[in-house]
Amino acid sequence: MLQTLQARIEITLLLGLISVFICYFAWKKKFFSLPKDDSKEIQISLPHVILAFVIYLFSLIFIGPLLIKAISFKEPYLSEVALISYSNFLSLASASVFLILFYKKKYHSFDKSIHLTPNKNFLSDILVGFIAWVITIPLVLFLSQFLDLLTLVLFNVKKVPEQVAVRFLKSTMDSPLFFSLALFSVVFFAPFLEELLFRGFLQTWFKKFLGKYVAIFASSICFAFFHYSKHQGVGNISIIGALFPLAFFLGFIYERQRSLLAPISMHAIFNAMSVVNLIFFE
Repeated sequence: MLQTLQARIEITLLLGLISVFICYFAWKKKFFSLPKDDSKEIQISLPHVILAFVIYLFSLIFIGPLLIKAISFKEPYLSEVALISYSNFLSLASASVFLILFYKKKYHSFDKSIHLTPNKNFLSDILVGFIAWVITIPLVLFLSQFLDLLTLVLFNVKKVPEQVAVRFLKSTMDSPLFFSLALFSVVFFAPFLEELLFRGFLQTWFKKFLGKYVAIFASSICFAFFHYSKHQGVGNISIIGALFPLAFFLGFIYERQRSLLAPISMHAIFNAMSVVNLIFFE
């Protein structure tokens, strides 16, 4: 037990040192510079933000389950994993469609503020997303390990409950079809939707009143707590704590590039690498 604890402490310290080194190197290369404030150009209002989140939640709570009821009526013997896989995929797909339609309806107002449409430097946005992932991942792992250790010491919890999304992915791994649906949801739909909502709408609206730095911080807190689930138990401590720096960097590169493609790319890479870790290393 003591040897295992010592090994975990050593890994945590190593990740912390790696994170400090990479962040220092990025700072020396002037990666952390932001362009001038553009808050005067923002045309996003609070009703826009609320409506965007309502569309998302409505799709998850009503549209997906209704479609599943229709499917289960025709196929009454589908397993629970099958129903959850279809429901999750269809909910996120419908939310994406409705939000894109909402965006297109207000295109001229939204695109000047949210920057969803790829610009001429879209390859640069993707590259910056990858670089930001390289910078962020040691910090995320360090905080996750540190908070897991803290949970062990405070609550004597030897195995911290996994994130709900991770459990869902694991439950689909015996079926190529359901795993493919889950993979597409996690790597494509989730990054697009969450970045459009939390960076595109929420952070942009915060920036209108609070400035870009406070806006990044505030939207990051909202993003981290959005992933809270009672089913994660004390695991919420490390999950929310580790997601905050990820969200902060997502918000930062959104402001840095003035393009939603940058955080979408970083988020997709983060989720994809998490799936790779799940398949090959757990």
